[in-house]
This record gives sequence, structure tokens and C-alpha cells, in this order.
Amino acid sequence: MKNKNVKPTKMKKIILCMLAVFILTSAAAQIEKKTWLVGASSSLGLNGYYFNSGSNLSVFTFTTKGGYAVVKNFVVGLDFGILKLSQSGNSETNTSIGAFARYYLSKNLFIGSGLRSVSTSESGTSPSSTSTVVPFEFGVVAFLTKNIAIEPSLNYVAGDSKGGVTYAGINTGANSSFGLNVGFSLYLNRD
Repeated sequence: MKNKNVKPTKMKKIILCMLAVFILTSAAAQIEKKTWLVGASSSLGLNGYYFNSGSNLSVFTFTTKGGYAVVKNFVVGLDFGILKLSQSGNSETNTSIGAFARYYLSKNLFIGSGLRSVSTSESGTSPSSTSTVVPFEFGVVAFLTKNIAIEPSLNYVAGDSKGGVTYAGINTGANSSFGLNVGFSLYLNRD
């Protein structure tokens, strides 16, 4: 007798299809003037890595943004991120602060860009390097409730000649990156 259970790979495809249908049919993202945006991205986390050599690596990341709709469907604001790496008594901290603008297109799509300064310091010293990056995003807003949304987006980050582009908050020294983020946002005063 054949096993009629759904295979894990088939289940993943079903879940992805259901998620796509949910995102594409969710409420339209009409962001009225005077709406506040508060959000956190997918790099919100605390991770520990343990190696066979006995050394441990701890990674703490936090990124958030806040903005205000100055006109219908156009939000401007500030974003902030911090990354702390600790391994065998040594630590490195990367902080970023910047400005962003986001425009909500028809239906539930948005595009955005910004300008961000990234500073790196080791073991509490003053910044040992600073670079500038320009992030671009294209994403979908899927409102779970009237005010809470999940926001998957494709992101491209262009850095200066000093690097400063991060991967999950970790400074790679690269001049550009491309990736997928998933964020959660709270829209206050949304009609």
C-alpha cells in the first residue's frame, strides 16, 4: 500500500504557493498623509555559533526604521542598525544610521532608497572605519491587520570604495550586495 503522506518538498511548494496567493490578494497599501511607520527587519536576532576548536562566536543584530507619510503613499524617515560580534574576548561593533524614502505603488508594492553611514569599531575603540552605502528596495506590503504588515523585499546595496556593505548585519567589506529581507511594520494613524 502506498504512503499517502505529503512529501516535505511538496509541502514546501504548497506553503510557498499559499503565501504567494496571500500576499498578492492582501489589502492594498494605501498610505495616507500623516501615517507613521515603525518597522524592524529580518536581521533582528541573537545567534550563537560554537566551533569544534572550542571558540564561540556570538552575533547580536538589530535594525529598525521609523518614518512619516508626508503625502499620500510617500514616506520619509530614519533607520538605525547595530551589530555586535563577540569571540574569545574580542568584539566588533557595526552601527549604521541613515535616511530613507519609500513610495507605495498601486496595489501593495513599494520602492525605496536611502543613504546610510556605517561605522565599525573593535573592542570599544572609536570607529576604525566609516563608509557610506546607498540601499534600494522593491517589495510587497501584506497587511495582517489594518495596522500590522509583513514586508518581504528585494534589496540592493551599493557601497563606497571602502566597502561597508553588510550581510545579515556583518560587514563584508564588499562594494555591493543583493538579497531578500523580510520585515514587520506597524502603521500608526492609518485610515
